[in-house]
Amino acid sequence: MKMKYLIPQRTFRQRKSHIPRLVALFTVMVLSSVVNPVIANVNIPQSKDQNLPGKIVWHDLFTHDLESSSRFYQELFGWSFVDSLSGNAKVKHIFSGDNHIGNVIEIKPLTTNTSESQWLNYMSVEDIDEATKRVEDNNGIIQIPVRELPQRGSVAVCLDSQKAVFAIIRPNKGESLAEQKELNSWLGSELWTNDLTGAQTFYGNLVGYNMQTITMRNGESYQVFMGDGKARAGIVKIPFDDVQPNWVPYIAVKDAMAVTEKAVQLGGHLLTEVDRDLPENAAVIIADSSGAVFGIQQVELVNSNEGDKNVSH
Repeated sequence: MKMKYLIPQRTFRQRKSHIPRLVALFTVMVLSSVVNPVIANVNIPQSKDQNLPGKIVWHDLFTHDLESSSRFYQELFGWSFVDSLSGNAKVKHIFSGDNHIGNVIEIKPLTTNTSESQWLNYMSVEDIDEATKRVEDNNGIIQIPVRELPQRGSVAVCLDSQKAVFAIIRPNKGESLAEQKELNSWLGSELWTNDLTGAQTFYGNLVGYNMQTITMRNGESYQVFMGDGKARAGIVKIPFDDVQPNWVPYIAVKDAMAVTEKAVQLGGHLLTEVDRDLPENAAVIIADSSGAVFGIQQVELVNSNEGDKNVSH
């Protein structure tokens, strides 16, 4: 069996209350207070195209409440959280089953009224120094300069031309930073932006993305970033007034309705709701108990000999 990726329903159903802002709140002050994330010595399945430019290869959660955040995702997706081998109590490794899918790092909140918790997406590049230059040449900002992380590679944290935060990474040769295409694990990522053309220019110059329009099952259009003939990420014109540009990671789930109900019970908030008329296409944006934003996408399993006719992230 393998996963069949459904094109998400993109008629967002905004809730009338509890709408936290999707804000790129990473600042130098926040990130410089965090020790370098450490990858555990675990056997992650090898990815054949791990170093292709534009591939989202890793996700880390920065949160001001490590214990609460860990409990939220453990109960929602069955993830496990393992102490860092470095002994750093502010870092835990995230596992979905046997697969190491990310880290969670505790940070200190800058204010008492705003959450700085956020998921950080890592985008693979071929040359980290050239990539940082391209970021700056295209009106982006290098928030955290290039750092060498043991067993990970060269990493820098950036803001794109619309101030959406993301990281670029040149993985170490032979290292594996593959996305796990399984239920309750990463399905893909999506850029929310106010400027589709500007985003295409920025990421096109950075990693060679070109934007392609897909017609969804409901007849609406959806844009994807293509790289080397593969869909690398989605791109959405921000549909709400009080949302700033962000990269949103998506998690594959079997039953979006059940997941959203449980997320609320665990202290999360729904930024969008399940379209009950098209539950099989359900894509929902959720803020976790600490305010970090992610998406879920309902998927279905099909026989391995069936072709994937729909776009996957």
